[in-house]
Amino acid sequence: MGIAAVVCGMLTISRSALAEDEVASLWALLGVIAGVVGGTASAIVALLPLAIHL
Repeated sequence: MGIAAVVCGMLTISRSALAEDEVASLWALLGVIAGVVGGTASAIVALLPLAIHL
């Protein structure tokens, strides 16, 4: 889901009509940031059990 949020945010930023709209650009940026944070958090949660056993 994190990757999907990053892709959707990047597509929104790339569209010129929405890139001129400041509110839409901020929402797209928020989507990209949320996607990156979500992907990072899920990777940490997935790898945490492995790190505990080391």
